[in-house]
Amino acid sequence: MGITANGDVGWYRHDGWIDESATWTGGKGGRRIGSGWQFYTEVFGSYDANGQIYGIAYEGFLDWYRHEGWPDGSPTRVAGDGGRRVGVAFDHFSRVVLGPVVEFA
Repeated sequence: MGITANGDVGWYRHDGWIDESATWTGGKGGRRIGSGWQFYTEVFGSYDANGQIYGIAYEGFLDWYRHEGWPDGSPTRVAGDGGRRVGVAFDHFSRVVLGPVVEFA
C-alpha cells in the first residue's frame, strides 16, 4: 500500500517477487482503495493475516481495518471508513510493528 499526501490509499502487489523483476499489479499509481488516511502518522499491516491494516493517528489512537479485497486490490473493507479504534497512547512508541499471533496454553 501507499498513501499520498492527500490521504488516498493505493494498493499494489509485487508480481515480480518470483523472478526478482519490477513487475507490479496496480501500476504506477496503484489501485485506489480508500481515502482520508492523511491523519495517520503510521500505517502498517500484514496481508498474510487476511488484509489486516492498522493506523496510528496523530493523537495516538490505534485504528484497525481489514481489507477484504487484499487478494486483488478491490476496495472492499471491513470496519468502514473510520476503522475500529482498538488502542490509545500509541504515540508514545518510536516504532510499532506487527508480529505473528502466538497462542499460549
